[in-house]
Order: sequence, then structure tokens, then C-alpha cells
Amino acid sequence: LPQDQDGLGSSLSPKAQCSPGPQGSAKAELVSDWREDRKRQPLACQRLAQASITGVWVMIVRLPYPPAILSPNARPHWAAKAKAVKAYRANCGFDLLDQGVNHMPSVSLTITFCPPDRRRRDRDNVIHAFKAGQDAIADITGVDDSRFQVTYAPGFGEPVKGGCVLVEIRERAA
Repeated sequence: LPQDQDGLGSSLSPKAQCSPGPQGSAKAELVSDWREDRKRQPLACQRLAQASITGVWVMIVRLPYPPAILSPNARPHWAAKAKAVKAYRANCGFDLLDQGVNHMPSVSLTITFCPPDRRRRDRDNVIHAFKAGQDAIADITGVDDSRFQVTYAPGFGEPVKGGCVLVEIRERAA
């Protein structure tokens, strides 16, 4: 595979791929404008390669870690949760566009969650909280999310400041 834009090559550890994200409560994250987040966070390292034998495009993108209000264990007011889902989905969509993701005929996803700290987390809750992120991927790629082939990395990635979700988007034959 060719070297990445930042010259890391294939030695892409979760720490190398995740840059520090915004800190604060879920409410503060909702209020912050995505443009302000873009100024604080450099674009993630991404890998775009075409395998010479298979002809499959692969891209690794960094998305923000889902806010706690999206967890199924959180019990916010329905309007507050709807606002949080809308904001997170839009933020993920803008990040995907910034990182060069566009329409694809069919995709498979490999998702790795890199939490903001070493506290124990229930993986099922994090997967559910990332639903709005998967919807953003469906919006940008133009593929119905019921047609996604999704694989979750076993366990969690290394904790990084602010947390992130690493998504390997692989175009597959329709």
C-alpha cells in the first residue's frame, strides 16, 4: 500500500491516527459549532489505497467519539436526545466530507472505538451510541445502512484524548 499523506506508512496505530478532540460535557459538545471543532482538530491521518490485485478501495477515517447523551443508558428528554443525534450525525458527515469520502456502490465497514480514557465501557452501548455516525456514513456514501457489511474490532482501541472512532471504509463489489 502506498504511504499515507503524513508519511506514517502502514504503521498506523490508533494513537497515531487519533488526534486530540474537544473536551467537555455532552452539552458543550452539542453547542460547539463544527467549524470551531475543525479549527481545533487537525484532519486525521487517512489511508487511501487501491489494492493492485483486488481493485478494492480502502479508506480509514477518524470520526468523533459519540457523546454520552447518545448512550442507551442515558435517559435524557426526547428533544435533547434528538438534538444530540442531529448534531452528531451532522458533525460526522462534515468530517467524512473533509476526509474525502464520497459516493460508493457498496461498502463494508470495520469500526474501532478508541475511548477518551481507560474506564470500562459496555461495547453494546458504544455501538448503539454510534448509530448516528453510521447514518452519516450512509448519507455520504449513498448506500442504505441496511446494506452495510459491518465488523467491529474485538475490544477497544487504545484510549486517546477526546476519544475517536476509526472507521475503515472498504468499497466492495455490488
